[in-house]
Amino acid sequence: IETLERAGLWRAQTPQGAWRAWLAEAHARAAVEGVTATDDVALLDRLGRTVRIVEAPSSNRKITTPDDRAWAEAWLRARALEAGGAA
Repeated sequence: IETLERAGLWRAQTPQGAWRAWLAEAHARAAVEGVTATDDVALLDRLGRTVRIVEAPSSNRKITTPDDRAWAEAWLRARALEAGGAA
């Protein structure tokens, strides 16, 4: 529809990290309250937990699907070859 000014854009990645106790509490409370969310951070935010953005390389990918796993295995093989190791 339109071209956005790139200076104001950023990309958010998953994976996300959190203390296990916080996640357990967030999911338990959401279940009791009938709340659904698209990710863990939304549930943590509901509890008032501090959520921070951490800069990471684009290679820090979430492994969810078989295609993700295939990508990760190929990426690791390439890294091993670059380092002089066996694939």
